[in-house]
Amino acid sequence: MTWTGAQRIRAILFVAIAAAMILVPAVRLIDGGTRFGWRMYSFLEPLPKLTLVDERGTPSEIDPVPFIGRLRGDVPFASALPPHLCEVVSGTARVVIELGDDRFEFVCP
Repeated sequence: MTWTGAQRIRAILFVAIAAAMILVPAVRLIDGGTRFGWRMYSFLEPLPKLTLVDERGTPSEIDPVPFIGRLRGDVPFASALPPHLCEVVSGTARVVIELGDDRFEFVCP
């Protein structure tokens, strides 16, 4: 069987597209599933314990869930929530984040 030029081009395109459909997801799985990578986020990291401290130094522990649009496993809530809380909760001077044995403090600008 001899292929015409158009048939060769179609075969090459088919093989290239099929290879891309296999290789791109495989590479994304190997590199750990970046934000736009191919991965199902069926896990959730534990949410941090958040304490807001106002200008007078009065602490108040808050539930972070009302401030989160959608829980996702690929979002680092411990670093993403404090700047947001400083903006939306008036009078907040700093946010104390506790995640497991680690304790961090974010000072509001």
